[in-house]
Amino acid sequence: MRPMLSFACVVALSGCFALTDTARFEQDDGCDLELRLRNFTPHTDDRFEVLLLRPSADPEVAPSLTARALFEPLEEPTLNLRMPHAVPANDDAARPPYRIDFYGDQDGSGNYTFPGDHSWRLPNACVDGPEVFVHNLDFVNLEAPQVSRALGALRVFLCEAVNGEKIEVRLTGLNLPGPGGAVEQTRAVGLYRGTGRPNGTIELPGLFDDGFDYRVEVYVDANANGAFDAGEKAWSFRFNADAPEAQRECDRDAMIRENMPVSACVDPRLPVRAEFPACVTDRGDLVVTLGPLSQLNDAGELANLHGAGAPNAWLNFDPDDIGPTIE
Repeated sequence: MRPMLSFACVVALSGCFALTDTARFEQDDGCDLELRLRNFTPHTDDRFEVLLLRPSADPEVAPSLTARALFEPLEEPTLNLRMPHAVPANDDAARPPYRIDFYGDQDGSGNYTFPGDHSWRLPNACVDGPEVFVHNLDFVNLEAPQVSRALGALRVFLCEAVNGEKIEVRLTGLNLPGPGGAVEQTRAVGLYRGTGRPNGTIELPGLFDDGFDYRVEVYVDANANGAFDAGEKAWSFRFNADAPEAQRECDRDAMIRENMPVSACVDPRLPVRAEFPACVTDRGDLVVTLGPLSQLNDAGELANLHGAGAPNAWLNFDPDDIGPTIE
């Protein structure tokens, strides 16, 4: 790390590394996951994924997945992403800082491939993330992150037709372990923005651990302005790991099978009830079902979290939201 960048990061963000000399290590406090993209016109129609990774102290060991943001598609050539407190603190001097890997699915395979896709890496999430990144051809071959078998997916099933409108899904861990496992932290771990799959499902893999509490927030961006507005459909659900209902297993996979009609959501034989619109599969996925039988928020519950200028907004498409530039 260059000394100048280290000093600026400590002063401005108070959440990154402070390395005053090679023999001294100071624990950082983590930071928001930020990514500012410019001139990404070649990928506006591509599936686009951002991965926050925790490198191992052993370079032979694959990094572990900490958070992800998935766009289907990227939609705009400008993106300002900010996932609150997503980057945990680093208390290990031997381990490299958290990094950001991101790519556009240029070859349309639905997964990361190289050299078919365009992919990049920011080696220090807290230092490099807040700087503007301009599209370039300096692609990096990204290795697959290590995903613990204990971590399942968040699978959201929309029981109401949204007619191609943009949907945003946010997953926040409410009591995740901090450095050394001693501190409980609230961290953003997952973001989805897109239209969902043909059967109405949205999936964010490798992020859910049923031993911790989570908040799931969803809204339909009917006017595609990137913000939650009054009158737009919005849902929220809190998974409490210690609550009796958290042990409820999904009775069957019928609710999320391919090409299932939306009308099937209101079938009373399905294991979905208004007071508990979720279950956990035998492989550890959290399935949240949203629609007529689940908890539809009245206007305003997400208003504190979204909207132009809202302090906790997770993204916007404003090209004037600029900072230092990474070419």
